Amino acid sequence: MSKPLAKTTVTLMVDDQGGELFLESGENLGRLPEPGPGLPLAALWGPLLRERVVPATEVQIIVDRSTMLLQCQDVPFLSPKEQREAAVRIFAAEGGAAELVSSAALDVDALAEGGQVLWLAALPRVEMDGWVAAVQAAGLIPVSAVPFQRALLQGLASLGEAPPDRLLLAVDHHAAAHLCYFRGRSLALQRGFGIPADPAEAEELIYEEVNRLLQFLKQKNRGLVFHAMEIVGLDELSAGFRARVRSALRMDLSFLAPALWPVLMEGVRRERSRKGRLNLLPLEIQEAGNTRVFKHLVWACAAGVGVLFLGASIFLYSQELLLEREVARASRLLADRESRTEAEARIVEARIPLLRVMLAERRQGQAAAALSRVGTAIFRPPQGIQLEKVEVQETPAEPLALAFTITGLAFTERSFSVGPLAQYLAGLAREPGLTLEPVAEATISDRVVEGREAHLDQVAITRFTLKGTAK
Repeated sequence: MSKPLAKTTVTLMVDDQGGELFLESGENLGRLPEPGPGLPLAALWGPLLRERVVPATEVQIIVDRSTMLLQCQDVPFLSPKEQREAAVRIFAAEGGAAELVSSAALDVDALAEGGQVLWLAALPRVEMDGWVAAVQAAGLIPVSAVPFQRALLQGLASLGEAPPDRLLLAVDHHAAAHLCYFRGRSLALQRGFGIPADPAEAEELIYEEVNRLLQFLKQKNRGLVFHAMEIVGLDELSAGFRARVRSALRMDLSFLAPALWPVLMEGVRRERSRKGRLNLLPLEIQEAGNTRVFKHLVWACAAGVGVLFLGASIFLYSQELLLEREVARASRLLADRESRTEAEARIVEARIPLLRVMLAERRQGQAAAALSRVGTAIFRPPQGIQLEKVEVQETPAEPLALAFTITGLAFTERSFSVGPLAQYLAGLAREPGLTLEPVAEATISDRVVEGREAHLDQVAITRFTLKGTAK
């Protein structure tokens, strides 16, 4: 038989007739027979497994043997250590002299007295060691060993909500039937039998087994009533059988799935994904598997860190190249800016003297115009005013302004001498941009002409000094 095209988890179904190997898809890779007396299982199964499975493939085992011990008990919450101790203690008397490998799993169940159902499973260690040795001899990796009933219950959880009490008939591809009574999450009772090839004989046997089981259950539980019998692995039964079950047993038939294998695979997947799963593999094998998983995780983390470092290095290198390009671009822009600044500085240096001359000429023109206006206003005194001294100076402040000081005389003509002075002040005040300061100095005296005979020339001459500014 050809090998699978790629590595994938394979399932080893072990029963009383030997073992059978399946892919996850349900493809049958062949039967593994029971060895004869004195022949180790590894010597018989190892070569067969190597022929059919790629090395280093994970193998999950489903156990359906009569030597397996299975119990369900209502308990309060138990820690994983307490679960293992309960399994060892309960199966210690049943195993006799044979050493057992046991396991336990705790399920939450509202129908249980303590709110929890404890699944307990045990198997002779010699059998489990033989299967593990055969798998390892072929270069394969055992990862889990689950009882058939446990995988069936877990797979049924994917088919919808279950009634509190369910009667289930499961038929595999070899026409081996399992009649199970589940109360909540607890397996209360089970029977196994083979189904004949003839349809009529098969239906008769199924009816007898179901009827016998119902009578036994109703003797122990008077109020127990089943409204339907669920069937997995069969897609149809005759109308006569349906009518017989409905009339005599007061039940309907409910076909949940036409094939049993997908239900079992889903159950094994669910069980393996649980934190406190039921696994009959020896603890040393489980610890080795955990170590292997941890090693793979460490390698994966190391590879991830290496990828991160590589990615970070590439990112930093790309950022460095980008920054180098930006620095080169900024350097070119700075050089261009400096060259333009130098050119502009040379232009400004060349234009500054010209601008100074232009500003000086403009100020000189403004000063000449202002001086002309001030001179015109100052040197037009009214009759009776004699100017003695006029000083005009340019102030250094901006805007341009002229400060002037006028010294003169006001004569008495037909009026007092201050009259011409008042006219002169009024005329200056009317000039635009000209501002007079208050008269701070004014003296009035008579003018006497000196000579051989001194005589009075003018009466009440006013000597004044005026200050102001012009813009």
